Amino acid sequence: MSNAKRNKLMTGMVIGGLIGTAFSLLDSTTRKNVLGKFENIKTNSGKLFYEIKENPKEAKEQISEKLHYAQAILKDALRDGQALYEQIQRTVSARTSDVKEIKQETMDTLQHSKGEIKSITGKIKEAGNTVMPNLESTKHQDEENLPAVQGNRMISSDPAL
Repeated sequence: MSNAKRNKLMTGMVIGGLIGTAFSLLDSTTRKNVLGKFENIKTNSGKLFYEIKENPKEAKEQISEKLHYAQAILKDALRDGQALYEQIQRTVSARTSDVKEIKQETMDTLQHSKGEIKSITGKIKEAGNTVMPNLESTKHQDEENLPAVQGNRMISSDPAL
């Protein structure tokens, strides 16, 4: 990105931020919260500068201790996060292979079931033909005599009706 484009981008971001800040400060609650936070920062930074000025060595040691403590906490959190990530990755990987296996078993069962259903259907037809050999021909004749249905109303196929 060229310098001119970067400058325009930065200018746009700054102007947008200022406009957003101005609009948010129109609300009295937001304005009071912002002023309260600035007072807190002012008070705390004043105390910090006073401590550093009066006891620079002690202030340095306190800051150093706090930084080392925060660093230890962050390292611990990072280790926990890494362990969690690895555990999730192992679990997802194991479950993915389980799902693939279940999918394949389901597809195999479905294919086997299709064959079984065709076999059962054939047997039922054979049994029906044995009991009523003319069932197929009378079925079509009965369907021709049934009235047609369109939506919720019956349409007569007999022109005399």
